[in-house]
Amino acid sequence: MQMLVIGFFAMTSFTMGKADEYAVRFFSIDKTIEVISKASPKQKIFILCNNPNDVARLVEGNVPITHCNVGNMHFHEGKKQITKTVSVNASDISAFERLVERGVTCTIQNTPDQKELHVLEQAAV
Repeated sequence: MQMLVIGFFAMTSFTMGKADEYAVRFFSIDKTIEVISKASPKQKIFILCNNPNDVARLVEGNVPITHCNVGNMHFHEGKKQITKTVSVNASDISAFERLVERGVTCTIQNTPDQKELHVLEQAAV
């Protein structure tokens, strides 16, 4: 598996592990948009982003993302907590709306045994 990390967060935690398990690449949004089409169809690519606006920029740049699993968007002033681990503001909601308009499913699911929750449905509550 190839792991593609967009941004600067927790980079060191993604570089640990056996070398033959996966390759880690750190790219900017623009670089990802530029090179992702060159990846082999056999590659499995896991993309991590800092925020939903980064994901929306990738999708708007024709990066083929069909599902966005959202997690650990921390609460701070100006954000609304929509689940225990996800808080959003107007900019985040706008990005999720743009993603959904382009056919991307945006869900919150911290563990495989949890039910998927749709971000915009949770934000509307």
